[in-house]
Parts: sequence; structure tokens; C-alpha cells
Amino acid sequence: LSSVEVSCLGLFNGDAMYDGKVWVSDGTWLEGAFEDGILIKGKARTIDKYGTVYTGEIKNGFPHGKGECLYKNGTMFKGNFANGNRMDGVHYASDGKVIKVYEN
Repeated sequence: LSSVEVSCLGLFNGDAMYDGKVWVSDGTWLEGAFEDGILIKGKARTIDKYGTVYTGEIKNGFPHGKGECLYKNGTMFKGNFANGNRMDGVHYASDGKVIKVYEN
């Protein structure tokens, strides 16, 4: 296992940060309001176990609002998310061509 470094800058109540930014050496970051270590409202760049990179708005720890996902196969979805699910937006192929348009 490789180690990661984490840096935090923000407002704390004891050891718990409730507002600020967290940077991780793997390139991820979280910024906004935190509760019990979870980003409850803000923006982030995260990488999941499948290599998907999400950059955008977060609510209660999940993509919620405007954002984009870059998938390991090179495709990308740009649009709106609700509680971690893709909603309306456009899914692009790795060459930039539109694969599908999602509308609500």
C-alpha cells in the first residue's frame, strides 16, 4: 500500500473541521462545510475505486448539482447530479463526440 498525505485548512471545533478545504496527495480535494468528516455542502474533486474522477458540487457526501465525471475509458459526462446519480447532461466519447444527451 502506498501512503497518502492529507492537508487541511479551515475552521475547527476541537479536532473536527467544520468549514474549509482538504487536499490529498492523490490529487483529490474537498472544500466547503463538513459534518462528522463528511462534506455536506461544497465542491470537490474525487477519484473512486474504478478510477472515475468527479469534479463538481457535493451535498451530504454525494455529487449533487453541476459537475462532471471523467471515466477511466476516456468518456465524460457533464451535467447535473442528484444524490450521486447522473440526471440531465451530455455523455461524451473520448474523442469529444456526443454519445447521448440526457434530459429531465
